[in-house]
Amino acid sequence: MIKSMAALLRAKKQMFITQLNLMARNWLSRCTRHLFSILRTEIDTYKGTADTERDTRNLERMVKNGIRCPTALDIKDHVLVMEFIGKAGWPAPRLKDAALSLDKLRKGYREMIIAMRMLYQKAKLVHADLSEYNILYFEGHLYIIDVSQAVEPNHVHANEFLCRDCVHVSVSFTKGTGFSFVSIVY
Repeated sequence: MIKSMAALLRAKKQMFITQLNLMARNWLSRCTRHLFSILRTEIDTYKGTADTERDTRNLERMVKNGIRCPTALDIKDHVLVMEFIGKAGWPAPRLKDAALSLDKLRKGYREMIIAMRMLYQKAKLVHADLSEYNILYFEGHLYIIDVSQAVEPNHVHANEFLCRDCVHVSVSFTKGTGFSFVSIVY
């Protein structure tokens, strides 16, 4: 009887130790996840700040070179305050959502090609994500937005990004018109 009681106590002791180990591991795991979450937040905040500063610099270069885009007004932490492009509290539509006549599409396409050329030659930038989603149509003109990912022409992928931007813009302006564009193989 004593041997069985001792075995039972040893088993309970082992179970208790196992439970303590599991609780400690769970606690350590939660602490590690919490610490990782804190570090991740700090990294994201830093990344957000860097993206915001890059966006501000790129917008300033574009404005300086006569390219239509929102003007950066102020930057605080990772928040960028920009000029509002729209009227009476209504934002300007993205090119994707703007209902433009064929004539306005032709004029807009020409305007965008000139803006892309100025962006590359004067501002020394390649948008790297230019499409109908990052172009606003307001009062008969096009405005380029979302330039935080823009790169300089000497970037290792700049030519690839430029070709992709050209294709996306051409597709955006010819979609649903019956016109086609010369495809660029890259």
